[in-house]
Amino acid sequence: MNGRWAEGKIVFSDFDGTFNGYGKEKNVNAVKDFISNGGYFTFATGRLKIDGLLDGWEEIVNAPLICSQGAIVREKDGRAVYENFFDRSIAREIIDIMKTEPFGKDTNYFVHTNETETGYYKAVSYTHLTLPTKA
Repeated sequence: MNGRWAEGKIVFSDFDGTFNGYGKEKNVNAVKDFISNGGYFTFATGRLKIDGLLDGWEEIVNAPLICSQGAIVREKDGRAVYENFFDRSIAREIIDIMKTEPFGKDTNYFVHTNETETGYYKAVSYTHLTLPTKA
């Protein structure tokens, strides 16, 4: 095998349970080896971003991050290169459906729209809705 065995290959990984749990050091070392041999690595996650969740993540990510279940693709600097959000009216319809059985009565819903920005997540709108339970 030549010295650049990973040349032109890309690996996408989830973050939770893979890089923030047991075995993360082993995974980080494997990714560093993969990158040093010409590979590309990034996360595909439901999270809005991974800043502050994994020390040194910038060292192992060398391709755009896929965030919010694919709704946002962003560069390491946080700049969004692709966004595809639900319109607020569509999001409201989805939430109304999710409030009914069998989805659950006590559920927190995270809704991402492109209408406004908050200080918490600067690149995207973030609304945390806690829906009331049925009596």
